[in-house]
Amino acid sequence: GLVVLVEADAVRVAHARHRDHRPLSDEELQMSRSIATRVARDGQAILLDDASASAEYGGSASVMAYQLRSVVCVPLIVEGQKRGAIYLDDPGRRSVFSPGTLAAVQVLATHAALAMEHARLLSRITRDPLTGTFTHAFLQEAIANAVSAAQRHGRACGLLMIDLDRFKNVNDAYGHEFGNEVLRRVSQRLQED
Repeated sequence: GLVVLVEADAVRVAHARHRDHRPLSDEELQMSRSIATRVARDGQAILLDDASASAEYGGSASVMAYQLRSVVCVPLIVEGQKRGAIYLDDPGRRSVFSPGTLAAVQVLATHAALAMEHARLLSRITRDPLTGTFTHAFLQEAIANAVSAAQRHGRACGLLMIDLDRFKNVNDAYGHEFGNEVLRRVSQRLQED
């Protein structure tokens, strides 16, 4: 199965597993994504009893290469925005997935899309968009929680702060875009370990 995500105008495979639970090889990944990509872009679910015999999909390289039979693919949609798709197949057997399976995967896709949107929104309010570091508001709450936990358990609590001395001079001399890049790189270095 695959989970594909729509990012800008591209469709990216976010997660892929073979039915035996191993990750898909690059060759398998390139070959088994045509239906998932279509559903992710069009936003319409697909249920195929025999993809190989399908007039629309039977000639697809992935369908022919894997002799796909049963396929179910459902879009991930939040507030009308197409975010991706969940794709499942069974190459050996026809009619494995029923309308009931499709309905169950649609429920799963709805919950998955909402969870993804929640994570995206949470990231927007807890992370600085320029550096990817935590925001001041998030840190204030995290510090209060850490101090409270330390007091409850009779333990010490510490905080390390870093200041970039004379950073205004960098912006004044080289411009804000250059200054932003300096901030991004310093943040990346601090987050590496």
